[in-house]
Amino acid sequence: MSRGVGYCENTRCMDFHKGVFMLNYSVQFYCPVCRSPGHLVGEQRDEATDDALYTIVVVNFNYSPAEKRYRSRAIVQMHPTRKGEVYTYSSPLIITEARALKMGESLLAALNSGVGVNDLLKGETVLSFDQPADEFKVALKQLEVRLGERERRLNEY
Repeated sequence: MSRGVGYCENTRCMDFHKGVFMLNYSVQFYCPVCRSPGHLVGEQRDEATDDALYTIVVVNFNYSPAEKRYRSRAIVQMHPTRKGEVYTYSSPLIITEARALKMGESLLAALNSGVGVNDLLKGETVLSFDQPADEFKVALKQLEVRLGERERRLNEY
């Protein structure tokens, strides 16, 4: 699903440089007011790999249609000394720093959760006190193994 913003470039139009939200857009944007061709800016993101540990997410935001560039950048980092992959995300839909930082935090969590991968490190452990004691002990042991392996993997970086 493609999302972006279209900007009218006709200086005589009353919607000049006014952003229009576009979902599943085509290659060309036409201003809905004056029907002249405009400039289309879509979200851009890096390709994520399942076996990588992402420690830094860079979010480019606050797009300026007059300058045709992003004015601001937000960086969310797990830990300053950790070595890992950098993920870059650019969106003309994000205007404020607070929103960019929230998006960066969400992306960092999602990238390292391993969505779509059935891995010991990336699964969920549900502990229920309503279980019988022997089942609860097994669930605790699974959690201990997962946390130990996750800590070992993080210390490798």
